[in-house]
Amino acid sequence: MSIYVGSGECCKLVGNMWIGVGGIISISSRFNTEIGKAGNNILVGPTTGVVSVGAYAGKFAHVGCPGRGSVTIPWKKRYDCDHDKTYYIFSGEGESNVSGNISGLITLNKVVNSYRVVQASASSGPAAIYEDEIQYDGYGAKYVGNPWQFDTSLEQNVTIDTGIADYGPMFLQSFSLDLNANQIPTVNYEFVYSVENN
Repeated sequence: MSIYVGSGECCKLVGNMWIGVGGIISISSRFNTEIGKAGNNILVGPTTGVVSVGAYAGKFAHVGCPGRGSVTIPWKKRYDCDHDKTYYIFSGEGESNVSGNISGLITLNKVVNSYRVVQASASSGPAAIYEDEIQYDGYGAKYVGNPWQFDTSLEQNVTIDTGIADYGPMFLQSFSLDLNANQIPTVNYEFVYSVENN
C-alpha cells in the first residue's frame, strides 16, 4: 500500500489565508470520488463535494430583537460518463423562511404561509431572552449582505465564484442568516461542487 504525503508547509496560519473577501469565520470542504470495481477493472466516477462557509454578514453589531432567515435551493445532479463530467441542474428557487428582526438583509421572493414560533430556554437563568415571533415561509429569497449577495430567481445568481482555493464557480445549495442582539450577524453558505478528474 502506498500513502501520498503532500508537499509544502504544514504550518499554515489561518490569518494568512487569502480568498479575496473579508469577514470569513470558517471554511470546510468535503469531497468524495465514486469508485467501484467490475471484474479486475477499477471504475472511477465523479468527484463531488460540499464547501461550507461561515461568515459575518456585516461589520456592525445587530441592534434589536433576534432574527433569522434561510433558503434551500434544489439542484439535480447528473453524471455524463461519456465525457466524465458532472452537471448540476437548477431546479427552482427552493423553500425559504424568515422570522424576527432581519434588518432588511433577506427577503422572500414569494410568501406562501405564516405562523407563530416560540423559542425559550431558562437553562441559563430566568433573565434569558426568549423569542415569540411570526415566521414567514416562502419560495426563493434575496440576500443583500456580505460576503456574497444573491437572488435565487435566476440560476446565474446562485452560481458563485467565492475565490476559495481554485474551485471557481460553485452552486449555492443552502444559506442561513442569524441575527442576535449586540452581536455581528452571521451567515452560513453551503455550496455543491464537482471536481474534474485528471
